[in-house]
Amino acid sequence: MIPSKNHPRTQKTGYKLGHGKRTVELKIATWNITSLFRTGSCQNLVDILNTYEIKIAALQKIRWTGTGQLKVGEYVIFYSGLENRHFFGTGFAIHKSLEPYVREFNPVSERILVLRVDTTPINMVLICVHASTEVSTNNDKDAFYEDLDRIYDKTPGNVIKIILGDLNAMCGKESQFQPTIGKESMHNISNDNGLRIISFASSKNMVISSTTFPHKKIHKGIWRSPDGKTINQIDHVLIQRRFRSCIVDVRRYGGADCDTDHFLLISKFKIKLQDHNSVEKKRNQFSVNLEALKNIETQSKYAAKISYQFRNIQEQDIDSEWNQAINTIKEVAEQTTGKTGSKKNKEKWFNEVCRKAIEAQRLARENYNILGDQLSREKYEKERRTCKRLLQREKRSFVNEILQNAEKDRSQGRELLDDTVRATEALEHAAERLGLHINADKTK
Repeated sequence: MIPSKNHPRTQKTGYKLGHGKRTVELKIATWNITSLFRTGSCQNLVDILNTYEIKIAALQKIRWTGTGQLKVGEYVIFYSGLENRHFFGTGFAIHKSLEPYVREFNPVSERILVLRVDTTPINMVLICVHASTEVSTNNDKDAFYEDLDRIYDKTPGNVIKIILGDLNAMCGKESQFQPTIGKESMHNISNDNGLRIISFASSKNMVISSTTFPHKKIHKGIWRSPDGKTINQIDHVLIQRRFRSCIVDVRRYGGADCDTDHFLLISKFKIKLQDHNSVEKKRNQFSVNLEALKNIETQSKYAAKISYQFRNIQEQDIDSEWNQAINTIKEVAEQTTGKTGSKKNKEKWFNEVCRKAIEAQRLARENYNILGDQLSREKYEKERRTCKRLLQREKRSFVNEILQNAEKDRSQGRELLDDTVRATEALEHAAERLGLHINADKTK
């Protein structure tokens, strides 16, 4: 056989491939965190997501009211909850590096949330769900799956559709369901919720990826019962069959602790992000160090400079004078007080003391997961109570300090205003003696 003289298309042969430049292995997680309404739970969640390098996390039972988005650390949390009750609620925690790629955020209900992300060659739609429990009525279960079916069919067809969250479904190893669920489920027999999600996946030509990859049993269980004796696999990740190769792996990570009875479930995706070179960069905002104005000497220096600069403003049209005044205020403020530092350096109540307490709680929980005896459980409960009290104390101290500073600023502002009024009155009195007239409104 004569070897072929054709060479592969590489950089050496003059062909610039460029394929897969933006291909990334993206970690997308799902986690029932029980509550984000507890003290310190948001900061703890963000630290865990950073530790595991998770870019997108589907969250269930966050217990926030209303709908919207909130920036916490390096993540933006899109959430949907009830209007007047801290009950249920779903959300997505998106890393700031992926925020420009978020194309659509659709809060359907407190149990269903839709997020659309720009990927190439087609977009990716993530549906975060929190299904009814196994003991719920059939009417509640039917209503949930009717909403899910409607939202799924309403989503455009030419996208990658992914459903992930707490489905409260135990999928078995029945042979007739293996094309949909695979052979790696933790359970042998499916419960009612399991049959419902299998039926839904089959009707939509989807596969349940969380029961497809082979892992040890300890890496499959997601929920631990209150007595600590039962562990079930009830959180799942579903994807269309034609895109199932995008998911590289799905498994549980037991080291993450957010004070919940669910474990963190991470799925690894290989996708390609859209090129966002045209995304407009954020404008630099004008900011000065207002804390420096609390110093009496700095106040006098700023007042003297600003008065001198205003006297030198040339008379022109109103727009030009306004622009000159704005530029003068900015220049004098920066020269006198300086610019503010980065917001990251701003003091916050969630400090190293809080992180150490959470780490101690995490170690106690990990020890309880390994041993499972009564002594380790009591130690874990003790660390939970200690951590909760410490977080509440630190936040209370932080809020009290803010209130004290606000009261101090109010007092200083009143004293400065009184000094200004007295100086103006003295100036008017002196002018009257000299037979001059001063417009007090302009002086003030």
